[in-house]
Amino acid sequence: MDCDSLAASADDPQRKAPGVPIDRIVPKKAIAACFKAKTLFPEVARFRFQLGRAYEASKEPDIAARWYGEAAERGHAPAQTSLGRLYEAGDGVAQDDGEAARWFRKAAEQGDPVAQTRLGNMHASGRGVDEDTAAALTWFRRAADQGYAPAQYTLAVALEDGEGIEKDEEQALALYRKAAAQGYAPAKERLEAK
Repeated sequence: MDCDSLAASADDPQRKAPGVPIDRIVPKKAIAACFKAKTLFPEVARFRFQLGRAYEASKEPDIAARWYGEAAERGHAPAQTSLGRLYEAGDGVAQDDGEAARWFRKAAEQGDPVAQTRLGNMHASGRGVDEDTAAALTWFRRAADQGYAPAQYTLAVALEDGEGIEKDEEQALALYRKAAAQGYAPAKERLEAK
């Protein structure tokens, strides 16, 4: 489907194309293709998610939230993460940390490493959920174990500093290296400073 090649997310395990960064989506083409795909295959949540991405690329977050919401309600984890992100920022919807955490948790429990990291950050700061360092570290660890560079970096910082976890500089260094090998700039900077 053209919708896949024009608006798939690299973070979506259900994608049928390599994925397009949101700032590289051509909104008019992607909206038309994804609306057609959603109409032809109404049971496929992925097309609703990709339609949401196309509307987000067109700077219409309120419409993006609608389509993310429809895909999220159908259990599509990347759509749940995207909807949570909009609630966290108050972009296209009323800002609501509790609602953001609720959507992040749904996606995190399905194994979405982006949602796991965002939920971990919410637990670390006490936004939308109780502040809970142990829960934050658990979510960071789950995402890091999947190879998600931002989580590897965040967990490495905690291990290096001994924040809520036993200090382990060797493990921290290994995680910095893994994140840096993926091109994650903060990890590269941390390694260069050592």
